[in-house]
Amino acid sequence: MSSASSNTSSCKKNTKRFRVDIEANVYCNRDLIAIQRVAGRRSVRMGQEFYGCTLWPNEDCKFFMWKEEFDDFLKKHESCNCCATKEQELVDAQMQNLKLQDENKNLKLQLSLKKSNWKSRIVRPLVIVEKV
Repeated sequence: MSSASSNTSSCKKNTKRFRVDIEANVYCNRDLIAIQRVAGRRSVRMGQEFYGCTLWPNEDCKFFMWKEEFDDFLKKHESCNCCATKEQELVDAQMQNLKLQDENKNLKLQLSLKKSNWKSRIVRPLVIVEKV
């Protein structure tokens, strides 16, 4: 039974999860921009570039990605317009935010004008003084 469970786990595809911003910066698991490094002479892939956690070796989050894997990812997604769509959505949201801020400012101004009009319209009660 244990051999069956080990077979199923080896069949699962190991997918990497990472975040990339508009400028193609790769972020590690700690949400810091990953640093591009070069594999050393003790590595089988000596001289090849990879991305790793900024805090390595002191507080490493174990993020690792070969540069060629990332380049392949970029090539595969450069023709898709999903990034451009997201960027346009961000610009649209920022414009909507500015419009709402202007509308809010105008409404506050109108409210303060109405309050001042109401204050000036308050009728003070007449005091009748009888002559003695």
